[in-house]
Amino acid sequence: MGTIADAVTETPEGVIIGVMVTAGSKHPVLFSSYNSWRKVLHCSLGAPATEGRANRELVERCARFFKVSPASIRITEGQMSTTKKVLLVGTTKAEIIPLIEQSLEKTGN
Repeated sequence: MGTIADAVTETPEGVIIGVMVTAGSKHPVLFSSYNSWRKVLHCSLGAPATEGRANRELVERCARFFKVSPASIRITEGQMSTTKKVLLVGTTKAEIIPLIEQSLEKTGN
C-alpha cells in the first residue's frame, strides 16, 4: 500500500501533485482522501465542470492552501478530465507533504 508521497513528484520546476476531482460538490474539500490504487489525492470542488470553472477553483484553492500565488500553479495534464496533474512551481516534496498530511488528518483520512 502506498503513501501520499506517491501522489507527489518532484521536478526541476517544482512539485506535481496527482489529483482526482469531483466537481459540483455540496461540501468542497481540497484534499479529502488518498487513492492508493490510482496514486492521487481526492478533491471535491463546488464549481461545476463547465467552462473551466472547476479548474479555476482547483488552482485558487491550491494557492490559498499552499500560500502561494495562483500564477505559480498550473494544471499540466487533465484539463478536461477528472484526473489531473497540478504543478506547484518553486516548491519541494518536503515542503508540501506535511501540509497535505495535516489536511488529511483533519478530514479523518
